[in-house]
Amino acid sequence: MASVDTDNEKRNDRLKSADFFDIAKYPHITFKSTFVKYVECKKCKVIGNLFMHHVTKAITLDLILNGIGKNMIMQKPIAGFNLRGIVNRAVFRVGKVPAAIVSENVEIKVNGEFEQE
Repeated sequence: MASVDTDNEKRNDRLKSADFFDIAKYPHITFKSTFVKYVECKKCKVIGNLFMHHVTKAITLDLILNGIGKNMIMQKPIAGFNLRGIVNRAVFRVGKVPAAIVSENVEIKVNGEFEQE
């Protein structure tokens, strides 16, 4: 959670505080996929369990394959992707701020790359 980045240092510090993610007490969020459902070319639904603030809930995320290529240095096949979804922070007991001030819906964004071993 220490890597939370909203392009605003003051907001990042607030999100890391006990008012929201409380990273001193809950330093990690994990997601373990349980199923991947093909939707259409380059698009899938990734179903799995999100663990945050000692709460585990099933969620669904949208996966988009950006492209397949080769690592320039290692010359190994790589695949780039985006993973996106919305979760309700109240379900995970995150944030002591009313929804009238800060939305309960939080967008998860992951940009990644897989490299073949």
